[in-house]
Amino acid sequence: IIRLYNTGDSATQVDVEINRDIAGAIGNVEEVDLMERPLKGSKIQIGGASFAASVPAFGIASFKIRIRKTQRQIEKSICKTGGDYEDERS
Repeated sequence: IIRLYNTGDSATQVDVEINRDIAGAIGNVEEVDLMERPLKGSKIQIGGASFAASVPAFGIASFKIRIRKTQRQIEKSICKTGGDYEDERS
């Protein structure tokens, strides 16, 4: 969950980028309320390791992000554990 706060008096378009080497690629992003329930009608644009969304004036926007591990991260995980890797996407 990522929460963004806008201190300005007008809605602001934001671009959020995740470090792909650390976290992987973005699989899915959905806007949620403060109780982390999905919001309907949210317009989020996803592109690789980033997403764009709007934060309302003097408001808080919360986003639930699902990360997809890259093949390299999966291989590193297998090497570290010395065993099988359970894919979190299933």
